[in-house]
Amino acid sequence: MASLYEAAADEGGLEAFLSRYADCLSGSSGAVIASSDGPVGQTHIVASTRIDPSFLSAYEKYYHSVNVYVQCLKHTAVPEVVAPSQAILPDDELVRTEYYHDYMRPQRIHHSLGILLKDEGMPPMHLGVTRPMGAGAYTGAEIRIAKMVAPHLASAMRLRQHLLRARQRAMTAAHLLDALPCALIQLDARGRVLEMNRSAAEILRANDGLRISGGELSAALVSESAELRRQIAGATRSGDGIAPGGTMRVSRVSARRAYCVTVTPFRQPGAGCPAAVVLVADPESAPELDGAQMCRLFGLTAAEARLCTLLVQGKPLQTVADELGITVSTARTHLKRVLSKTDTRRQSDLIRVLLCSLPVRPVPVISAGGPA
Repeated sequence: MASLYEAAADEGGLEAFLSRYADCLSGSSGAVIASSDGPVGQTHIVASTRIDPSFLSAYEKYYHSVNVYVQCLKHTAVPEVVAPSQAILPDDELVRTEYYHDYMRPQRIHHSLGILLKDEGMPPMHLGVTRPMGAGAYTGAEIRIAKMVAPHLASAMRLRQHLLRARQRAMTAAHLLDALPCALIQLDARGRVLEMNRSAAEILRANDGLRISGGELSAALVSESAELRRQIAGATRSGDGIAPGGTMRVSRVSARRAYCVTVTPFRQPGAGCPAAVVLVADPESAPELDGAQMCRLFGLTAAEARLCTLLVQGKPLQTVADELGITVSTARTHLKRVLSKTDTRRQSDLIRVLLCSLPVRPVPVISAGGPA
């Protein structure tokens, strides 16, 4: 059963397990694990083997709703059912159903051996292995094998669900960190870089005053690098009298405005967790506003949203008008309407409201995975 638990932790492992399971039970027509969401009425194929993908797609779209075995077991309160198809629905009734004629028979499926799991905290799961009529019904010995697998399948699916949720939380956290307007760098207890968000990666890639040297964060100027490492040491160590972190400016090779750096402790128990966080703000960066969000929140037109975007970047009205290809008079008219719609009186007020009301960096889209 170890392979089943290993498969639960591996994206492609379940297919390999199903192939071995089908071999063990002579499931020449294939095997499948599916999960269903009762309230929503959707079914998701978790893993399969030896089944045409077009049939799997058709099952998810429609045939799950007419699956006679699922319908027969829909109201059972038993958390675990292991049974051959004939024990759920006799053959003389099965062959009169749409499910048999349009879905099972084209795949040369007649006999099946199913495991149904209804475990609190996770959607109902079904593992089915199938074979054609000529192969004969599933025997008592084969049913006993399925009954041995069932409790381990339940545990493995719970493990898989926990892992999927943990991965989704980690992915969500990473995307939210990427949406922050400032750079964020996580350091371990030795001051070495663990992780960073998108803004931090862009700053370090530019190599304009800040860089990673020997796995550690350093500044271009020797004096500033020494101060940065002193602050990092204070943030990552406790009980030795060192000040806990600090704030400083880091000069840039390009002579642009210096980075504003804040080093702060991050106390989180557990190995591999960050011990300190370094926040880097770039005064030269232009805030990114979502024009569509501005239009929805404040009722702005597309032209008014474009004007706001340029104003937030610190550009004077004449420059804004030139970039938009309009006269200064028209730009003033747009600005007057925007002030009215945002309930502000001055341009400085408008910029404050826009920066406080909208994420200054669009949140990247998270690709959705299938249900657990």
